[in-house]
Amino acid sequence: MRIDPRRSVRTWNRTITVAAAAVMGLAGWQNRWISDDGLIAVRTVRQLVAGNGPVFNIGERVEANTSMAWTCLVALVSWMSRSDVAYVSVMLGLVCTVGAVVFAMLGAMALHDGSRPLLPAGVLIVLALPPFWEFATSGLETGLAFAWIGSSWWLLVRAASGGPALPLVVVLGLAPLVRPELALVYPVFFAALLVLRQPGWRGAARWFAVSMALPVACQIPHPMDEDQPSTPILGVRG
Repeated sequence: MRIDPRRSVRTWNRTITVAAAAVMGLAGWQNRWISDDGLIAVRTVRQLVAGNGPVFNIGERVEANTSMAWTCLVALVSWMSRSDVAYVSVMLGLVCTVGAVVFAMLGAMALHDGSRPLLPAGVLIVLALPPFWEFATSGLETGLAFAWIGSSWWLLVRAASGGPALPLVVVLGLAPLVRPELALVYPVFFAALLVLRQPGWRGAARWFAVSMALPVACQIPHPMDEDQPSTPILGVRG
């Protein structure tokens, strides 16, 4: 009976991806916790779910959270599942971190067109680091940041091989909403996309406009209620 080498490679790559995800999930679960900063985010999400807006205290327009995307994601899942916000934030962080590992592996496989057996040395190094286990949860947006990096890498490799570029453009635009400092990583991915696809200045301008649409829309000020004091919005890192 002849063994198809391509099928063997696919089986190996899928197995090693599942194994890496399982190791990350187990390590993150055994080290699950929530930090004091994570509890700040939890309080803000509870206010949001209760209908008071994304505030720390009712009536005080103070921005206490670092990540708008994380706040909205935790609030949505908490509202839909009717689960405790603290529990949801811990579990979502773990899910996002496991997803980041999977995306990184998928990107590496796509880079070689799935034709070579994968030996994930980079992922193995990351999985061996205890801080990576601990901050897979913590109640903060760290796991979401991992997922953004991993998914951006995977989508970039797909776009480089002729796949659709729009999903990558949209995901890249989420960078400042996931964490403000990811705006410094955004131009690296975006420049790589331009070099690989060479869309011309018009195409590049369209992609940039699409990627910036949501972050810019999130900065549009909302009129304050008449019965609330006109306190300026303070950016306080959570």
